[in-house]
Amino acid sequence: MVKKIAAALIWAVIALEAVVFFLPKKEIYYLGERYLDALGVAISSEEASDYGWLFSLKGGAIYYDRMQTAENNRLSLFASIFYNELSLEPFSFASELNSIFPTRVDFLKARHTIFLPHKIFLSGEGEIGAISGWIDLFARKIYIVINAPSEIQQKYGQIFAVLEKKSEGFVYERDF
Repeated sequence: MVKKIAAALIWAVIALEAVVFFLPKKEIYYLGERYLDALGVAISSEEASDYGWLFSLKGGAIYYDRMQTAENNRLSLFASIFYNELSLEPFSFASELNSIFPTRVDFLKARHTIFLPHKIFLSGEGEIGAISGWIDLFARKIYIVINAPSEIQQKYGQIFAVLEKKSEGFVYERDF
């Protein structure tokens, strides 16, 4: 009896992983792009690739209300039923936004695992410094810690003025 249950569980996991592997990720991306278009956000000149568990976008300019606001070098999504990771590597906002906030992002990562289904873990680094944190889906909270260099703190003081200074860095905490 135990062997039959174990075999059924193994086959269920294999079937679910096959569904994730063969999911038409490119088509889902283009559907999402049409949804964003209705909100005034457009992505152009990107190259989408689907490699089973890995979906990748190379290049692409991001426009909001017909104004280029950012440029993407590479975005990748690794998806399985046990572990998911969204990774954004070199990303930059338009230079016109440099007076408001830091524009260069070296990498951003969001990770989710089935073993902690209520949390999404965040990490990143860029001109603003090191970023880490989490999103708790059950408690509906966002918690982000920014460890910014002192020259960035001085240049973009208006950002850090609204963040709480703690021993681990500048903290952004919000309910949603």
